[in-house]
Amino acid sequence: MAVWLTQQDVQDYGPDVLDFAQRAALHALQPELQRVNEQNASLGRQLAVERRRALYQALDQRMPAWRDVDNDPQFIAWLHGIHALTGLPRQRLLDAAVMEGD
Repeated sequence: MAVWLTQQDVQDYGPDVLDFAQRAALHALQPELQRVNEQNASLGRQLAVERRRALYQALDQRMPAWRDVDNDPQFIAWLHGIHALTGLPRQRLLDAAVMEGD
């Protein structure tokens, strides 16, 4: 990360002036930063929806009965088990894969 203020700046202008300048800059940029953060969050939600839609579409094409399997009590019980290689619950692995659209 770039360092914009140097020790020479502190010596030339003093910490009080630099602190004021930083706070003024943050005050001026805060609305734009908030807008960008909200836009980023919205895009993240849209991406998650699109990934899930694409995943379901791929499952529908490759395994038309996947919803029946997904609701099968034996499959659900199996998901509660632990994956031997990772030591993690299978449900957690499935949830992570779905979030990635995988």
